[in-house]
Amino acid sequence: MAEDLNDLKTADPASIVAAFVHAWERNDTEEIVELFSEDAVWYDGYPANKFETRAEIRAQLDRYSRHLSDISIEVLHQATEGDVVFQERVDHGLRDGKPFSVAAVCVFRVRDGKITENRDYWNPGAYRRKTDQTS
Repeated sequence: MAEDLNDLKTADPASIVAAFVHAWERNDTEEIVELFSEDAVWYDGYPANKFETRAEIRAQLDRYSRHLSDISIEVLHQATEGDVVFQERVDHGLRDGKPFSVAAVCVFRVRDGKITENRDYWNPGAYRRKTDQTS
């Protein structure tokens, strides 16, 4: 793993989220999962698709990782208030070899060096339509 996860146990929430973004860019499912607490909740495409616990999150990430490559995440704005990190960003990459860009707002809650909640506000339908159109 590129990040030393032991060093992150005492890191501030913004550093944990930065490690999360870098793990996504490497499509490193193991590191992404390790950054979540055991009882984490991830809302993917909030308010739809709620995944609870590392096991459910890992299963969804495994499904994603088979289709995604060349990921880059452009963080447009970020703010931190206590244990909450807000990001406005654009995720770019390839899905099954077809380019995509998707705008998102992501809200993270971090405690004791782990992400306990991640709410991703984006439009999965628009993402699917965009990648389907590039066929």
